[in-house]
Amino acid sequence: MDRALLLYLLAQKDIEPKDLEDILGWSPGTRLSRITHGRGWRVDELRTLVRLGFTKDEIWQIFFGKEEER
Repeated sequence: MDRALLLYLLAQKDIEPKDLEDILGWSPGTRLSRITHGRGWRVDELRTLVRLGFTKDEIWQIFFGKEEER
């Protein structure tokens, strides 16, 4: 997962990580796991990102782009 890109795109969409925590109903520990460590993202959470304005290409780049570069 490209954490820097996720945080950049959140900022571009005027969404703070804490806002995402509230929107998705995460605990602070879940936010840490998902955003900081990039672990445990569920499909429904990715769909919520799309509803928040992320494109499918952005989602792909965030979650799968790094793997392709290796």
